[in-house]
Amino acid sequence: MFFNKRIMDTEHFVVERQGGQHVLRFLPAPSFAEARLFMRGPLLDGTGGRPSAIRERLLPLGVGARPLIAPSQVHGVVVLAPLTEYAIPAKPQADGVLLTSADVEASLRYGDCAPVFVLPSEEWAWRNRPWALLLHSGYKGTVQNIAAAGLREVELA
Repeated sequence: MFFNKRIMDTEHFVVERQGGQHVLRFLPAPSFAEARLFMRGPLLDGTGGRPSAIRERLLPLGVGARPLIAPSQVHGVVVLAPLTEYAIPAKPQADGVLLTSADVEASLRYGDCAPVFVLPSEEWAWRNRPWALLLHSGYKGTVQNIAAAGLREVELA
């Protein structure tokens, strides 16, 4: 995938190459949250989109030390709490994960759907409990307002 550096938001994103894989790194406040998008490429070829296989391939890049929540995405508005009972090998149906600590990792897959990451400001995160909301927003989820559903989960956490 090609990113035009002239229009890319370099304050919040950086494109890197790790192990032959292009990685779009999200950088708004690295002190409390990190999100990495792994694009398709030689590193992930042959994984069939299976989270456990992808995770195995990403281990050399430092991914995979904690339980991984990788829901079966159904183009809805269900957002999972960061509970280890949702981690692989479990495959709950959902299109979002709310992370409130570094105890678990989350993985979502995107074809022609949009990745949505919502984080509080760094100042708010230092004064309160930090969180990161990861959403898979396809047509149906967008129409049903998955962003609002995710923010309701943040309010409840």
